[in-house]
Amino acid sequence: MTQGFCDKMALGQIIVSNFSTLLRCMDPSNELLGRLLSVASVKDQIPVIKQRATLDDKNDDLLIALVQVPYDLRELVMNELIA
Repeated sequence: MTQGFCDKMALGQIIVSNFSTLLRCMDPSNELLGRLLSVASVKDQIPVIKQRATLDDKNDDLLIALVQVPYDLRELVMNELIA
């Protein structure tokens, strides 16, 4: 776990492996979604996610967007998500 976040490759795997827990526990706050606007690979999806009616729907859309982040941007996205 020294080179980036679990060698960068883990973002998609961690999300998929823990999808139901993340779906239940993440808080898709305006602050989090606002921070993710600075990440090119997900920024276009943020306005759609913000309009979803329930937290579960927002989390589902956000997690799907995160799984689709290109490999070379995963560390940046994960850092923004954790921050």
